[in-house]
Amino acid sequence: QATDGDRELVTPEDWRRIVTEVWDSGESRWVLERLRERPIASDPVVAFKALLVMHRVLQQGPPEVASEWSLPNDVLDGLAAHGGSASQGSS
Repeated sequence: QATDGDRELVTPEDWRRIVTEVWDSGESRWVLERLRERPIASDPVVAFKALLVMHRVLQQGPPEVASEWSLPNDVLDGLAAHGGSASQGSS
């Protein structure tokens, strides 16, 4: 639900569930795997929500998340490419 295409706010319970699952599992690669399954290149709402999920997990998850999500990061690169093409098309 945190990355669906609905234009609804993500609830605090959804954020807590994701961050808690990262803490409990001891690793965060599964978050990127799930985000790869989402239509981030074709749906700007999903892309924005995916960026929020990444930010929230980096901010509130364990410190190891940053090293597990090392650069280059294909999800982040996809978001940047989509955002760049969207901004070029709107000018």
